[in-house]
Amino acid sequence: MYQKIKKILLEDPDVENETYIVVFENFGDYALNIQILYYSMHTDYASYLQVKQRINLEILKLCEHIGVDIAFPTQTLYMQRTPKVPVKPQEVFPVHKV
Repeated sequence: MYQKIKKILLEDPDVENETYIVVFENFGDYALNIQILYYSMHTDYASYLQVKQRINLEILKLCEHIGVDIAFPTQTLYMQRTPKVPVKPQEVFPVHKV
């Protein structure tokens, strides 16, 4: 896969193609981490963001094409049910006499 990512970078006219790096960096808790570093030929931030988005979308298309699923962080919240007991308003909003 990383060879195909290198090809995406190499073929993009807005990526400096002499210094890009694509390496299998390490094993994550639930992932295989690939580090991708490259330089944009543009120096203004808006143009850089366009290049970055284009590269990211091409990598996403590659993943879909070869059947790689991208894991997104999830969180599960478990809520305990409490018994239905009538509550008097003064218990929720106590009245303090002065």
